Parts: sequence; C-alpha cells; structure tokens
Amino acid sequence: MKLDIERGPNWALIRLSGDIDSLWVKAQQECIDEFLDDCPRLVVVDLELVTFMDSSGIALLARCVKSCYNDNQGEVVVAGPNQAVRTGIKAVGLSQFLKVVDMPAEQVIRDASTTDGVP
Repeated sequence: MKLDIERGPNWALIRLSGDIDSLWVKAQQECIDEFLDDCPRLVVVDLELVTFMDSSGIALLARCVKSCYNDNQGEVVVAGPNQAVRTGIKAVGLSQFLKVVDMPAEQVIRDASTTDGVP
C-alpha cells in the first residue's frame, strides 16, 4: 500500500498501489488532508497498481472530486483502474463527477498540458 504525490504547475498526480481500505485511508489521513487543502485544477489518480479498493477508497475519490471542484472548478481523472474498482466507482454514481480512463496517468497529464485543459 503506497501513496505518492507529484505536483506540476496546475496538476497533481496521485499514485496509489496495493489494497486501499479503511486502515490504509486512516493511516494516510494527514497526507490526504494536506493534499486536499491545496487541490490543483487537474488531479489525476493513478490506480493502475491498486488491487483492491473498498468504500473508504471510493469515499477518498469523492473527497478529491469535492475539493478539486469546489476550490477551482477543477476535474479529477482516474487512470487505469481494474474492473472491480471501475465497477465500484460506477455503482455509487461517482463516474458522473470524475473521468475514468484506460490510458496511463502520464498521458492524461501530457494531453492536458498540450490542450491547456482536461482531456
């Protein structure tokens, strides 16, 4: 279970890996809160290496959407989720508020940088 955050001028990349459950979210709470206090316009959440995500992980994505949109009309893009995670996102209706893509997270950032917007 890992959390890495990389920031650019108007974007942030959050890389998650392993099992994202309530214990993980609780352990990372301080880092998550700090990130959400200063949310950029584009947040890309790389879930390619996430093997499991429970409702706590889905709630974390919802918090990202709320913070990003409320702060600056931004957008959250989820890159590379497995089918189970994708199904969870869709089941709770979160896919209406964020974009789910199959492309690598770096590609999302490159595309947004070249078009000066969110892909």
